[in-house]
Amino acid sequence: MGLCRCTGVSDSYLNSDNPTCLFAVRVRQKVAHEILARTVYGNARNGERGIDRLLDDSVYSAAFPLHDVRHKLAVL
Repeated sequence: MGLCRCTGVSDSYLNSDNPTCLFAVRVRQKVAHEILARTVYGNARNGERGIDRLLDDSVYSAAFPLHDVRHKLAVL
């Protein structure tokens, strides 16, 4: 895994030439998890929020952690 060489926070957000420098992989995964965990899909007062509730209600059959693929797949 290479090191990110972004010069500053404002440079990273505004017209960044390398989007992978905006946030570390772990930070991107955590942000995505928080969004999935907190998003209201129905009535928040009834607890209709988050991916765990959707799994419990059988809306989805499975949910897997995000992962960052850093290798190239062989073309068959």
